[in-house]
Amino acid sequence: MNTPNALTRAHRVALAGALATLGHYATLQCLLELGSNAINANIIGTLCGATLNYLMLYYGIFRCVEAHKTVIPRYLLTVAFVLLANPLLFALFYALLGLPVWPAQLLSTALIWLINLRLYQRKVFHVQTAE
Repeated sequence: MNTPNALTRAHRVALAGALATLGHYATLQCLLELGSNAINANIIGTLCGATLNYLMLYYGIFRCVEAHKTVIPRYLLTVAFVLLANPLLFALFYALLGLPVWPAQLLSTALIWLINLRLYQRKVFHVQTAE
């Protein structure tokens, strides 16, 4: 495995996730200021963030050449998995292991990021690595 390239890609995936989160939050805030219901605004913000993340990963980071109709379902499955895994990991660290809220959340986030990176590389965008 070419470590410098892997680290560069890992950092870019993290940056894409951070930018997508900012897109989510910006959409949420704009919709709230326009008088939208908070739950609806959050749902729309989440969809905007996920779309932004997908586009950055597809075009910029993994430079995928597969058709969107093939890749999008795999991406959505990954998103669905993470939506289930994140609260389960948080519950494990917070409720079962007794960590305070923020350490439990930060540990959950770190593990989810590692899981996402692996899933994006291997299952969503089919990156071949020499290991």
